[in-house]
Amino acid sequence: MHTVTRDLTASGASPGALPLLRKASRARKTGFTLVELLVVLMIIGMLTAMVSFAMFRSMQAAREAKTQALISKLHNVLVRHWDTFETG
Repeated sequence: MHTVTRDLTASGASPGALPLLRKASRARKTGFTLVELLVVLMIIGMLTAMVSFAMFRSMQAAREAKTQALISKLHNVLVRHWDTFETG
C-alpha cells in the first residue's frame, strides 16, 4: 500500500477520496517542457561554438609554428650556402 493510501485510511478518510488522488497524480505528466529543451539546445550550441573557436585558434597557432620552423630552416640553409660559396 502507498503511504498516501495508508495515511488516508488511518485518518478515517472515505474510500471514495482515494481514486481522486490517484487520478490527480496520473494527470501530472513527466517529461521536459519545450523551454527546457530549448535551453539545453542553446547551452549545447554555445559549448560547441566555444570548442570550435578554440580548435580554430589552435590550428592557426600550429600553422604559424610550422611556418616559423620552415623560415628558420630556410635561413639556416642560406647561411650555410653563403658561408660555403662566399664570393669575396
